[in-house]
Amino acid sequence: MKWFFLVLLFFAPLIRASAADDETARAFADQGEWRSAAVVYEKMLDAHPLDPGLHYNLGLCLDEVGDVGHAVLAYERSLLLTPRASDARRNLVLLRESHSLPELGMGGKGLPAFTSWLSTGEWQWLCVLAAIVMIGASWWCVLRASPQGRSFPLTLAVVAFWLMLGSAAVMHLRKGEEKRAVITATDASLLLSPFPSAEVITACPPGSMLVIKQAQGSFFYAEMLPQGTKGWLPQSSVQQVSF
Repeated sequence: MKWFFLVLLFFAPLIRASAADDETARAFADQGEWRSAAVVYEKMLDAHPLDPGLHYNLGLCLDEVGDVGHAVLAYERSLLLTPRASDARRNLVLLRESHSLPELGMGGKGLPAFTSWLSTGEWQWLCVLAAIVMIGASWWCVLRASPQGRSFPLTLAVVAFWLMLGSAAVMHLRKGEEKRAVITATDASLLLSPFPSAEVITACPPGSMLVIKQAQGSFFYAEMLPQGTKGWLPQSSVQQVSF
């Protein structure tokens, strides 16, 4: 048990620091100092980047101060980690509606609704679990002497095989999520070529979603969602949703 107390002793200052920061952020929010609260949550995210609750709280603060682009980014990251979080999804829908931004599914466009019920990581774990069950059931079927005793493991192996195949297909469909990004700059535009002086194709309001196709120098070639308009824009005007 000694190792347990040593680990607890090591992490205790971090836990206290996180609790203190959270209390500070909530105090700022209660006083209506949303920008100060956002700064504290950003500091906490530097230490805990995969905490969906921190991304959600950051989104709330940024939404209150009118930073649409970064608020959408925070909500999208929260949903990337916990896609079934109804509060984050509802707030994101309301934010987009209030700024005339198109509503999108988790994968961008054209994906069945059930694919967004689990996160990409959860689909990966489901695929691995199904593979383990399929292998185990197959061995069980082989080791069974009587044909009557093989029906259940055989059925289990077949079900696990199709579940593994389906999970792999969903992961392939959602592969584009890795390249999703949000317009965070207030004056971004899609350009005809990767040069600051290039002709403007269309303006990109803060909070707009796009898929990055390629990078060249300090520019991204991207496709706007759901319009499908393609063009170049400075990398500094967007931030990717994935970590």
